[in-house]
Amino acid sequence: MNIKANMRVDFDSIKNTSTVATGWVEIEGIFKFPVSVRKWFDDKSGKEMMFVSYPQRKDGDRYSGVVYPHDREVRNEIDRVVHLTLQQETVQRR
Repeated sequence: MNIKANMRVDFDSIKNTSTVATGWVEIEGIFKFPVSVRKWFDDKSGKEMMFVSYPQRKDGDRYSGVVYPHDREVRNEIDRVVHLTLQQETVQRR
């Protein structure tokens, strides 16, 4: 599967918000959607962790996914590409 990601890190706001980066994912050159990489603190390990956040909409009091791959393998591959792109973007800007 051909998955491309374009991510942008806002180094100035990383310390003040949970959003680490924002960008786009494109699958097979056909389907394009926005994603964010967010951070959270894991109390058990004491480490700051990151995850890919897919587009959502607010539906009353709840949020529901607009785009969310239910196939675990596809989701893992998208997450891998996003994290790799984020890593490359971070190294390039230093």
